[in-house]
Amino acid sequence: MHFFTFRRTVLGTICFILLAVLLGAAEGDITDHFGEGKIGTVVSGILLALIGLTNFRIWQVRRSGQPFRLSAPENLWLLLSVAFFFLFLDESFQIHEAMDQTIHRITGITETAVTDRIDDLIILAYGLIGVAILFFYRHEVTRIPGLVPFMVAAFALTVLQTGFDALSNGNELLTWFGLPEGLAESLYNWANIAEEALKLLAEAALLAGFAHALRYLRGGSPRNAAPEERSNETARME
Repeated sequence: MHFFTFRRTVLGTICFILLAVLLGAAEGDITDHFGEGKIGTVVSGILLALIGLTNFRIWQVRRSGQPFRLSAPENLWLLLSVAFFFLFLDESFQIHEAMDQTIHRITGITETAVTDRIDDLIILAYGLIGVAILFFYRHEVTRIPGLVPFMVAAFALTVLQTGFDALSNGNELLTWFGLPEGLAESLYNWANIAEEALKLLAEAALLAGFAHALRYLRGGSPRNAAPEERSNETARME
């Protein structure tokens, strides 16, 4: 995971976003490569899978051959690994969109511009579960110097993405403000691009952050451990 530094990961993601927009513009639709099943979704899935794999490797390093304990703090990384692999499957197979359609079918709700945002609420639920897990294991996160800023950056980007998602889920909101239809359509397309770009950048920040955590933990020296672990290691050495 030495390749996935913050600079390389974020700059690589920005270059991909610009390339996808330029290719879409050349084809007459700047959003074309960010649709379901398109290259933007594929890259997002790859980033999520890499994040899941990195968290699994962190969990293996933190266990250090110790027997599995359900209450062990290092299980945070196993939970995150499972969570991001699920998000990879969600991104690849549109699970939350299928859940949205199932809810409409079971409840008999007529699909409108408002109810069409049920899938956004599902994504919000994913995020709240993730925040709850991180808060519960906050001491495991803060034991790694420099990891928290990555988490904060990813969270801020996700919040911004949510705002643009509201705009890119149809141009009804824009036309409601009295904007001409042509301008509303253009703003809708750019909001769609912004939403996808922010999602990819949030994933890039998470991948870079967890790769940083893995590099730090692989250092393996007592000074890289938490204070109580350093004292235990010193005692064993003596």
